[in-house]
Amino acid sequence: MVAAHTGPGGWGRADELTERIRTLHAEMLAVQAELLACVAEYDGERLWEADGAHSMGEWIAWDLDVGVQTGNDWARTATRLTHLPAIADGMNRGELSYEQTRVLCRIAEPETDATWAERGRRLSVAELNRVARRVRPVTAAESEEAHADQWLRYRWSSDRNRLEGSFVLTEDGAATVVKGLEREVDDQLGAVRGDPEIERVPYQRRLADAFVDLARRRVASDSDPDRATVVVQVPIAALADSDGGSGPGAGGWILGGPAISAETAQRLACDSRYQTVLQDAHGVGRSHAPLQRSVPPAMSRIIRIRDVTCRWPGCERTSRLHVHHVVHWANGGPTTTANCTTLCPRHHRMVHEAGYRIEGNADTELTFRRPDGTIVDIRPPPPP
Repeated sequence: MVAAHTGPGGWGRADELTERIRTLHAEMLAVQAELLACVAEYDGERLWEADGAHSMGEWIAWDLDVGVQTGNDWARTATRLTHLPAIADGMNRGELSYEQTRVLCRIAEPETDATWAERGRRLSVAELNRVARRVRPVTAAESEEAHADQWLRYRWSSDRNRLEGSFVLTEDGAATVVKGLEREVDDQLGAVRGDPEIERVPYQRRLADAFVDLARRRVASDSDPDRATVVVQVPIAALADSDGGSGPGAGGWILGGPAISAETAQRLACDSRYQTVLQDAHGVGRSHAPLQRSVPPAMSRIIRIRDVTCRWPGCERTSRLHVHHVVHWANGGPTTTANCTTLCPRHHRMVHEAGYRIEGNADTELTFRRPDGTIVDIRPPPPP
C-alpha cells in the first residue's frame, strides 16, 4: 500500500481520487433516494397492476432488468422510508449508504426514526446487521412469512463447467445449514491436519467441499440406486492416462450438465457401476453391454476392513470412503486388494485432479507423493 502512494502522484493523487469517489457516491445516494421515493409513490397507487405484474418488486425486476430479489428489496425499503423521514433524509444527504438505510428500515419505527438515523451514521453495515438481529422482536406471523419467502436457485454456468446459485433461508433453517457445514469442515480439517500444503486451502473452498459432502451423503443413502445414480457419458479413450492436454469435453459429460476432464472421468470410474454403450456416428446408442461394477462388493468389504480409514497419511476419516485403483483399471490395473485402497472424497479428488500420486502395494505399504514429487509424510522425524 505504501509503495502505491509513493509512486507517480503520491499521496496527493490518492487524496484526490478518494474525495472524488466519496462525492460520486454521495451523488449516487441522492439519486437513489429520489428513485425510492418514486418507487414508493408508484407502489402506493398500485400502478404496476396495469402491466400485469404481481407486485412492485416484480415490476421493478421486469422494467429495470434487475434481479427479483433486488426489486423486492427496493420496494420494501421504499415503502418503509415513507414513514421514516429522518432516515430518508440521511440517505438523500449521502450520510447513510443504501445498505445502512435498508437495515435501519427493518428496525426503526416512526417514533424512533430520528434516533436510529443518528445512531446509524456511527455504525457500519456489519454492526447494524448484528444490532438488527437482536433489537427487533420477531412475531410468529413474520416467521411464517419468512419461511414462505425462502428460496434456492441454481443453474449450470454457460461459460464455465460449474454450478452457480444463491439462496435465502430462515433463521432456524440457516442455523442448521451453517452448523452442518461447520461440522463437515471440522471433519475435513481433522482429515488433513499435518500437511501444510493442504491446510492452506481457503475456508470458502472448504465450505464448498462440505456442501458437496452433505449432498453426497444423501445420495449414497438413497434406497433406490437408479434414482440416486449420477450418469456420466465417457469415451473409453478418456479413461486411459492423460497428459493433461486432452481439451474441453475430452473426458466426458455429466448427463444434463457440463463437460468433465479426463482426470475427473477416471476418478468417477474408480469405484462405480459402469455400462458400455456403442454409439453410431450421430451419437445414438445402438447396443450396450450388461451393467458391471469395477470393484465387487465382497472385495470392497475386504478392502474397507483392511484399511479402516482413508489411507492418506494422517487422515482418520472413516465415512464415505471411495475405493481407488492405484493403477487405473482402464490402464491395465487389476481389480485386486493389492491394487485398490480407500480414500476419502477430498483425497480421491487430489490424486486424480490435483497431481498427487500413489505408488506401491496396498496390501503392504503405499507411498503418497505431492505434485512436485516429494513424499507426503506427516509423521515426526525419528529421534537422533
